[in-house]
Amino acid sequence: MKLISFIIPVYRNKGTITSTYEKLKERISTVDLNYNFKAIFVNDGSDDGSWEEIKQLQLKENKVKAISFSKNFGQVPAIIAGSRFCKRDAAIIITADLQDPISLVGEMIESWENSFIKLKKIRGFQ
Repeated sequence: MKLISFIIPVYRNKGTITSTYEKLKERISTVDLNYNFKAIFVNDGSDDGSWEEIKQLQLKENKVKAISFSKNFGQVPAIIAGSRFCKRDAAIIITADLQDPISLVGEMIESWENSFIKLKKIRGFQ
């Protein structure tokens, strides 16, 4: 089973973190049974209770990994930190504020799979 890791940088997103995870979990369940997923929330020094929400979610959900910065470093360092801590066949970066269309996750995975198959054929891999 392939593992898809979702790297989710968080900065002052209290109140949307659990919703983001639930929508993600719902969407990935409709994609295909051949995929497992992890959600890696990276708290980028939020001062609004986001970290507490992430920790609570991690206690309830075994597919949630939590990372926290001591201060705000920015979205790119949060993405890099998330990518360093994830084990995956593929990684998808989404925001915690529900502005990225989680509904497109299936299409993103399908596109990745099709590109990988084409690359294998081009390079002669089995």
